[in-house]
Amino acid sequence: MATPGIDFVDFDAILDSANTISKARLANINSAIFQEILETTDFTREHSIETGVENGDMVPVLQKTKQWGFLKKTDTTVGCNYNECSIVEQITNKFWDPKRYDCEIILCINDPAFTRDFRAFWNINCAKYDNDLDNVFTAYLMNRVKEAQNDSMWRITYFDFKDNPDTDYAGIDGLFIQWLAIATPSNKKQRVVITENGGATIADQLNLPADAGYNYIKSMYDKMLMYQTQMLGKAGLKFEVTRELAINYLHYLQNTREITCCFNMKHDGTTSSGYSLENLNYMGIPIIIRNEWTEIIQFLAGDSATVYDKPHRAVLTYDGNKPVGTCDQNKLKDFKAIFDPVKEQMHIRVKSTFDVQVPRNNDFILAI
Repeated sequence: MATPGIDFVDFDAILDSANTISKARLANINSAIFQEILETTDFTREHSIETGVENGDMVPVLQKTKQWGFLKKTDTTVGCNYNECSIVEQITNKFWDPKRYDCEIILCINDPAFTRDFRAFWNINCAKYDNDLDNVFTAYLMNRVKEAQNDSMWRITYFDFKDNPDTDYAGIDGLFIQWLAIATPSNKKQRVVITENGGATIADQLNLPADAGYNYIKSMYDKMLMYQTQMLGKAGLKFEVTRELAINYLHYLQNTREITCCFNMKHDGTTSSGYSLENLNYMGIPIIIRNEWTEIIQFLAGDSATVYDKPHRAVLTYDGNKPVGTCDQNKLKDFKAIFDPVKEQMHIRVKSTFDVQVPRNNDFILAI
């Protein structure tokens, strides 16, 4: 049975090939057990949103440069004259290029998929059903649509690219495309190469040495100290890392600190521990796990993949250097659910129009 809006649900299997309405009522939504998933973080809570952005607007970043040659020796042979000097600054030539993404689900009362058993499963009142689609099923579907929109915004912001041969996803250049263009392998000041990403199989890629997470994160920090010290004073500075890299770092801390050194210095181990995923940091800089990145990498690879596209990733930066630009924040997650009484259809529509930019090319360190 093809179910409007939820094509992957096999209600025939749920109802055990039920042929009677009584069985459908026994196996209804109230008795369903929902499989928990790791929920995607609210996109707008984790990103700096710039409003009033339209196509072609310039990203306003004035880059100060060191003026080492500003002062010149006074020429005493010409009296009170001063040397002519100038301040040379740089301004970015980046421009916003927001793209619109959208999707629509249409539910029709007369759709054959809305069988008697289907309505019974969702506790849809047969009398009210003829008037509109205000019921448990549509409420559930609308909530899932909002979650799906949020999921997609994470994919777009970090992984989409303009030259994607699949035109459905050829929108903006996401952050990883931009970061990789700046921090090329030859850019020793901003790039840390994660060698395991080049493994021939998924198993090879995920086989991280015990100290890999620590060494890669330390290398990122060291590059910042050596080459990009201006980042130290930025509000919201943090590491963002994929899950396996973070867990590897945590295990390193547990093995080298809990076991051999300092497990009881802060906690007794019976209630909590200083060495946990939610407390991860390096030199006081928080480490944020981006489960979204790992799941998107796996999604883009597909179930039959034999190798992932760089499954280990980390970036050291701050939200202000990866702003999301949109015309109106209230429209960033635009959602509409409208019932058409003439056609007896429910239209669920979502759209998002935005872009993302890296204004300051020097203010990040990438490990990939």
